[in-house]
Amino acid sequence: MKKTIIAIALTITMFLGSVFINTQSTSAITKVGVSMYNACKYQYPAAHHWEVFIKPGQYNVHGWACHLNYIQSGSVQLNVYQECRRAYGSKATAGYDDYNNPYSWYCAY
Repeated sequence: MKKTIIAIALTITMFLGSVFINTQSTSAITKVGVSMYNACKYQYPAAHHWEVFIKPGQYNVHGWACHLNYIQSGSVQLNVYQECRRAYGSKATAGYDDYNNPYSWYCAY
């Protein structure tokens, strides 16, 4: 009887250990920075010059824009989600850690 209880306890322990090991290994997510320069370059390929900047008065994650071809009067928005998919594949997504920090964008895949 004592051997049976020990065998059952050992089996349960091994099973639970394998469950925890398997769930940890499949949930890994990689986070990497985003190149706003590349976002301009690839989203507006007809331009021959890109200048990336944060719009005055919009120092947050939605403040990024770029001037194209030295035209200062107008600017275009950047699609960070599109840049993540271009750089890291169709399953990649974008996110940020702090809305008030425009440099906190990352790609996750």
